[in-house]
Amino acid sequence: MKRALLFSAAMLLTLALTGCDVLNYIWQHVVGHSYTQVDMSALESSYGSASYSKYTAAYPINASALTTNIVVGYLIRSSFYGKLAILANASTSKVTFQFTTYNTDGSVLASSSSVTITAGSACDLTVSSGNEVSVGVDNDFEWGTDGKLYPTDPAIFWVFP
Repeated sequence: MKRALLFSAAMLLTLALTGCDVLNYIWQHVVGHSYTQVDMSALESSYGSASYSKYTAAYPINASALTTNIVVGYLIRSSFYGKLAILANASTSKVTFQFTTYNTDGSVLASSSSVTITAGSACDLTVSSGNEVSVGVDNDFEWGTDGKLYPTDPAIFWVFP
């Protein structure tokens, strides 16, 4: 038993020191992501990954997937990557989140530490405050009265595990 534990520890240490993608995969899928861990490169690689479900206007994100502290990546207006973290989800009445939208060079285009969107409203993620806007007016997603996040074309969203 001691030999097996010693061998396992040696293998894990070797994998960790070499930056093995297997450990990264295990960490991300077992432990999950935090808002601060998700950067521009993580957004770009997760967008291209087949293991992430992509949500579009035709396929909204259900409220049950948008629990507190969940991180959601997005690609809006065909060129701006970003991330948002759910701070409070009151289901059908409103959602509170923080977000960061990046320019194509990786610099921050817009961000806010707390935005609340009420049901039946929409949000523009390219302005500093993440303004709540009228549905159909320069918006990137709508918060439905059914508690779902509806991406607005051509926006694409995906949930980090």
